[in-house]
Amino acid sequence: MMSTPPEGSQAQDDFSGGARTIDPRTAFLNSLQAADEANQPASHRDESPHQALNEDPNEESAFGGGSDPCNNDLDLTSLGLITSLSSPACKAFTDRMHHLFGLTGSELGLEEYRQAQSSIEANYILLCSIKQMEMALESRRTAQPNSTPHWKMSSSLAAAAKRYTKVFLYSHKLSSYRASNGPELIIRAMREANVSDLPDASGSDDAELSSYIRGQLTTYRSQIKGKVFQSLDKQSPLHNLADLTGAILHSESAAKVTLQMFMRVACLRWHAMKYPADDSEVDWWRAVDETLAFNKKNLTQVNLERANKKYYDDDIAVTGKNPADSKVQAVDPSTVPKWIRKVNDLTVDAVAYEGASKKRRFA
Repeated sequence: MMSTPPEGSQAQDDFSGGARTIDPRTAFLNSLQAADEANQPASHRDESPHQALNEDPNEESAFGGGSDPCNNDLDLTSLGLITSLSSPACKAFTDRMHHLFGLTGSELGLEEYRQAQSSIEANYILLCSIKQMEMALESRRTAQPNSTPHWKMSSSLAAAAKRYTKVFLYSHKLSSYRASNGPELIIRAMREANVSDLPDASGSDDAELSSYIRGQLTTYRSQIKGKVFQSLDKQSPLHNLADLTGAILHSESAAKVTLQMFMRVACLRWHAMKYPADDSEVDWWRAVDETLAFNKKNLTQVNLERANKKYYDDDIAVTGKNPADSKVQAVDPSTVPKWIRKVNDLTVDAVAYEGASKKRRFA
């Protein structure tokens, strides 16, 4: 148990206004006296965390022998404990800490702390150190956005996104033109084809690209619908199903006109005849999607192919125009570019948007 320095000692004089130099790190050792101080009269308790341990090796203290009731003549210096600023143990300790934490510009502050004359000085140095750390962290936080430049869509990627969006809508396998996951499927196809300048798949920049693609889907759906309704006029140059299909695919040079695409466009024109464009109550694309979903749910694969063939045959019967008479001729599906075939395969996973509509729905 540690004893309180006797009255009249040098340690007692230090708290009466005399100059002194105390190592603030001894505050840790002084804390060990807390239990003893609680059992002593108030007049004998230390008034500062610096009183218990004095750097003067000749002064009677809890660590110096003399007044120690145990009188063990313990030599703390020989044990490597820090008992003064000039002790080898103190120098060795600070050197180890500097090396351990890789300190560079902080050594001056640490030296000031080591030589602090009072607990007030030591605490103020600690506060300054904490403030410096807060400023460094804030500086790093504010600089973080600049360390990783915001992804920006290149012009070449924008052009590629447009092409993939068109091909997506031109697919005869597409299960929903208003697909809620359309942008996701298109981006997946672009990644599978290793399109350059795509955002990192693990980041959040896909949202910007998805928004761009969503806008393109709206634009190209409108263009397709416009051509389909234009073709209803018997005097229209698009009245022949082959010419209409060619006009729709014309904006994408890689797209190939196939018999399957003739059938799908015939299905779209069937909807144009059933649901007039001037009917404000009709959500036309929704009607198309619901028909596709209805057929897929209720028909076997064989009957689904027969239904598609019927759209084609009925279109010829109604318009009186045979695709065989057009300059636009269907090609063998095997000639369709591989990247387009991959997009076609993904379109079967399109999920219809189920948002509310004020317009009349059709089964």
